[in-house]
Amino acid sequence: MFGFSVAFIFSQIFVGISLILSVLSFQFKKRKTILLLLLLSAICIILQYILLERYVAATIVVVGFMRYLASYYYPKMFLVPIFICSFAILTFIFWKDIYDILPFLSASINTIGAFQKNDKYLRIIMLFGAPLLVIYYFLIGSPIGMALEGMFFVSNIIGYWRYYIHGKENK
Repeated sequence: MFGFSVAFIFSQIFVGISLILSVLSFQFKKRKTILLLLLLSAICIILQYILLERYVAATIVVVGFMRYLASYYYPKMFLVPIFICSFAILTFIFWKDIYDILPFLSASINTIGAFQKNDKYLRIIMLFGAPLLVIYYFLIGSPIGMALEGMFFVSNIIGYWRYYIHGKENK
C-alpha cells in the first residue's frame, strides 16, 4: 500500500508542511487568520494529491482553496451551494473509486463551516469533516495525511476549548 517513490516522499513533505499550517490555524482566534492559514495549507495539500495521482481530491482542494479565498473576503452563505455543486461535479468527472466520496463529503462540510461569520461555528462544523479525511488517507495509503487530519481535528478541539470553554471560566 505505501510506496516510497520520489513522488511519494515529496507528497509526504508537502502534507507535513500542511500539517503544521493546519495545526496552527485553529490556535488563533480571528476567523480571517484561521482561513489564511487554511489557504496556505490547501496549496500544500493540492501538491500532495497531485503527486499521489489522486486528482479528484486535488481538484476538490483547488475548489476548496477558492472557497477559503471567497469566504475570507466575502462570507456570504449563498455561495455555499455553488461550491458544494462544484465539488459534486468534480467528483463525478474525476471519479476513480468509491473512496472519492469521502473528500467530497468532507469538502461539503468544511464549506458550510468556512462561510460561518463566527469562528465558534466554523470550528464546530469543521470538526465533522476531518474524520472523513482520516479514513480517506488511510484508504489511499498516506500516513502523514492521516496524521494531518487527526492533528487538524485535535487542534480544532484544543482551540475550541481554549477560547470557548477554558476562556469562559477565566472571565
